[in-house]
Amino acid sequence: MAERRVTRSALTITKPIAKSQPVDPATKHRRTVLIASIVVFAALFALMSYLRPGVPHSVTILSGPEGARSHTWAKGYAEYVKQHGIDAKVVATAGSVEVLSRLSKDDGSVVAFLQSGAERETPDGKAPEGLESLGSLYFEPNWLFVADGSGLEDAADLPGKRVFPGRRGSDARATVRALFHVYGLTDRVAIEPFEELTPKEAADALLAGDVDAVFLAGEADTPAIEQLLRAEGVHPVSANHAEVYRRMQPDVAVLRIPQGLFDLAQMIPRQDVRVIAPAINLVARDNLHAALVDLFLDAARRTHGHPTLLAPRGTFP
Repeated sequence: MAERRVTRSALTITKPIAKSQPVDPATKHRRTVLIASIVVFAALFALMSYLRPGVPHSVTILSGPEGARSHTWAKGYAEYVKQHGIDAKVVATAGSVEVLSRLSKDDGSVVAFLQSGAERETPDGKAPEGLESLGSLYFEPNWLFVADGSGLEDAADLPGKRVFPGRRGSDARATVRALFHVYGLTDRVAIEPFEELTPKEAADALLAGDVDAVFLAGEADTPAIEQLLRAEGVHPVSANHAEVYRRMQPDVAVLRIPQGLFDLAQMIPRQDVRVIAPAINLVARDNLHAALVDLFLDAARRTHGHPTLLAPRGTFP
C-alpha cells in the first residue's frame, strides 16, 4: 500500500493595518506649548549664563590692623571659604575709615569688617554707594581709663587733660571723635602729642603718669585693655551719659559690664562699668555673587552665633 503524505500549508496571519486617527486639537496645542516652553527655557538659561558669570575663584577680606580682633576673625573666615574652593586674601587696614576708602574704589569681590557709624569719618559723612550689610557680628566696647584719684569721672572732665584718643584712622579714634563732638570737646582736649602711640604704648604712658586718660577699643582680653583692667592705680570710667549718647548716635549700643564679669576670682572689673559699644558689621558691595554671600553668611553664623560674655545667644549675627 502506498504511503500517504500529508503536507500542511503554513498559515500566515496578517493583522490589518490600523488607520491613523486624527490628532485632537487640544493635544496638538499642548505639544506645541511644551516644545515652545523647552526652547524658551533653553534660551533663558543660555542668556543668564552669559549675563551672570560663575562664582569668582577669589575674594578679598578687609579687616582692622594686625592684632585687632577683626583681623583675627577675618583670618578664620578666609580659612572657611578656602575649604569651599574659594581663595581668600586678608588685607589689614588702619581701621574702618580706610576700609570705606578701599570699598569706594574696588568693585571686585570684596568683603569687609566695618564699625557701625564709621561713615561719619568720611569727607561727606556718607558711606560709598552700592554697599550692603550682611549682618552685625559682635560689639566693640570703647573704654576710658584714668588714674585713681585723678578726679576724672566723665568725658566732660577731659578739657585741659592729656588724652590718648586712639591711633589716627583707628575705629577707637572714630568713636572718640564722635563722642567729643557730642560733648562739645573737639577743640578743647590735647590729643596731638599722643595720637601716634600704639595702644600698648598709651597704656604704659598712663601707668607712668605721662598721659591723663586713655581711650581703647576692644574686649577684655585685648592686651592693652587687659593690662589696664588688672593694673593697680588705674580704673575704667563708666559712661554716665551713655544712654543720651546712644539716642543721639543710634548706631551704637550701651553695655553694662558687671563687677567681676571677666575674672570673678580677681574681681575684674573692680566695679560695674557702662561702656559705649559700636557693632562690627560684615559688609560687601551689592554685586557680590550670591554664592559668596551665602558662604560668608554661613561663616558668620558658625563663628558669631554663639553666646559671649557681652552678648547672649541670638544677638549675632
